[in-house]
Amino acid sequence: MNRLPAKRSRTVGPALFHLLTWTCILLLLHLLARANLAGRLLQGLLLTALVLLAVLNVIHAWAKFSWMRRRHGSAFRAHCRRARAVLPYLSRSAFEVTKLRSHVAVGCGALLAAVWLHPLSCFVVGAMLVSIAMTIASRLYLPPGVVYLASSSPQRLTLLHQLQTKVILNVTALLDTRNLPAEFAGRFITVPSLFDARTLDDDTWHAVVDELISIAPVVLLDARDTSHGVLQEVERIFGRSLQDKTVFLADENGCLPALEYRNIARRFPGELAVCTEAMLLQKPFGILLQQEEYVMGAALNPQHQP
Repeated sequence: MNRLPAKRSRTVGPALFHLLTWTCILLLLHLLARANLAGRLLQGLLLTALVLLAVLNVIHAWAKFSWMRRRHGSAFRAHCRRARAVLPYLSRSAFEVTKLRSHVAVGCGALLAAVWLHPLSCFVVGAMLVSIAMTIASRLYLPPGVVYLASSSPQRLTLLHQLQTKVILNVTALLDTRNLPAEFAGRFITVPSLFDARTLDDDTWHAVVDELISIAPVVLLDARDTSHGVLQEVERIFGRSLQDKTVFLADENGCLPALEYRNIARRFPGELAVCTEAMLLQKPFGILLQQEEYVMGAALNPQHQP
């Protein structure tokens, strides 16, 4: 793949926002350190909360790193290099890289500010920013844990968001985030926060899909959809014999329209890992890691016509 330039036009705003936000937090902690007993108690509570959040961020990043390393084994470093090679092709790359750099820069600034401001506050804020940077880096440079293949409907974007709130295994997709459902309008959620792997150019979509499904330990294919893109992804999975690491999402009746459309599933009776959306959201780890007690065999409805 030829390296494509990432869009940079919208990266200044987030960087300035991070700088302003953490500067205000530092100044607030500094003022509280000089205040009365109540102010110092409030400062202590805020510092304790930041320390706990920093510890959780580090645990989060380390858990993903450890799981990926165990899952990939000796191929881990090679897959990390392949994940980094794909990054410039993704529409969220500029935003995520800017977040990483701005948090590292402000974190270093907070550590330097310890010379003039309250040392404890500055060190805690610096540690918090470094932990956030670790979490962002784990999304950018680790291979995806789960690649979700589906059509770009609001319902599928909602499912992607739900999975990412339940699973820490770098769940990504290549959905068009312009189709976000209206219910997201009132939430504190931005398009890049979906960690979507939408490509900058439609011409590179096929190559990016091939690379992601190759390096991801788990592929989740929404077989309820019969769009042209999903049908092509079905052909890729079975053409490259990746069905053993793929979980297929069926409708409520256990039907797999995308596979029936290509008459594929009938060649693998009872051999495919299949679940419904309700099952997936109830036991996401068990299903995505393909533990048998949580995944049913393909239960096709012979009379179903896509």
